[in-house]
Amino acid sequence: MTILLLPTEKCNFQCTYCFEPETMRQTTNELTLNLESIENSLKSIYSGAYHGAGIGIHGGEATLVGPTVIEELFKIMQKYMPPNKTLSLTTNAHLIDDNFIRMLKKYPVHIGVSMDGPPELNTLRGPDPTNKEVTARYNKRLWKTLKKMRKAGISIGAMVVLHKENAGTPEKVDKLIEWIKDLADMGITSGRLNPMGGWGSCKHLELTNEELTYAWKRLFDATMEYGLAWNPFREYVDNLLGFPVGSCTMGQCNFFSTMTISVLPDGTISNCDRTFADDLHVRSTRKERCGRYLAMNAGDCKDCKYWKICGGGCPGNGIGGDWRRKSRFCESIYELYEYIGDKLKGLLPNTYLITQNNNKDPFKVMNYNFTDRPSASGSCKPKEAKQ
Repeated sequence: MTILLLPTEKCNFQCTYCFEPETMRQTTNELTLNLESIENSLKSIYSGAYHGAGIGIHGGEATLVGPTVIEELFKIMQKYMPPNKTLSLTTNAHLIDDNFIRMLKKYPVHIGVSMDGPPELNTLRGPDPTNKEVTARYNKRLWKTLKKMRKAGISIGAMVVLHKENAGTPEKVDKLIEWIKDLADMGITSGRLNPMGGWGSCKHLELTNEELTYAWKRLFDATMEYGLAWNPFREYVDNLLGFPVGSCTMGQCNFFSTMTISVLPDGTISNCDRTFADDLHVRSTRKERCGRYLAMNAGDCKDCKYWKICGGGCPGNGIGGDWRRKSRFCESIYELYEYIGDKLKGLLPNTYLITQNNNKDPFKVMNYNFTDRPSASGSCKPKEAKQ
């Protein structure tokens, strides 16, 4: 479970595939920032089922509020998080300068930087992706900023969205792998590789399941070869071995009361920002809505051996844009689990995989302890599977 603090919903980028509504990113619709209200909401959330959850700063583009406000949020987070717990900030890094870096160095912080590859592949992001000169300057500045942050000893992870422009062909995947190796040489050894969901006019940029499967397999092999800690690969390995489900996309998330909680600039407690694209900002107070997963377990996902550790995927990626359906990337998810499972069995033939457990109950998942989502019986704590 994760708590995201959103000091602003504005963004200084115009990324082609952004799922958040344009109206949210316009300055005219900005909510008033109230740090006291944000702290009160965080305190309320952290005193309940989300006690011990990770807390991160997100956006919009969070750095638009400046280093002073970000530092105040760090101080608020440290009041409630366990001592020495790593803080996190997700950013496009475009506004991170020397002053920002000096502030970041004072805290145990991990920065998730959104970027989609080397300059020739990172073309759908930036202040103006339609302008090649602006995009080239953005990419040049980004690489310099990454080097500065690493020289200052700041921990960085890459937040990559996979799409036609950076992973649509074997040649592009090759370039992406070389870039990941370059990042590792710089000391950036972790990240996330999420498929882009095609919204509206962006649908043509979405990878097919065949393309995504190819890219994921190649990227898995490369990150394993170089000893890197990229997701979803690390999470899939853990899931197959029966360790706790990692990402919320695998956690049978309730679309109306998501496992990730967002605290908006004015302190309003809301859902995961993936629901904002559907204009769903008000968080449901009901805890018994499990219909999607019971239905998928009897329909879309019936008898799937990976159901227990997949749960149909993120509702935001439902087939045909329907949150009630399983992920449209289901085929790729299945193939990646198969691929990684075969690799694990090849290395350690006696390894026990959770898929060998014949338990059919979709709510009995090994070590699955999310407490803010109900079980089939109505209880908010699913029972643990017997091994």
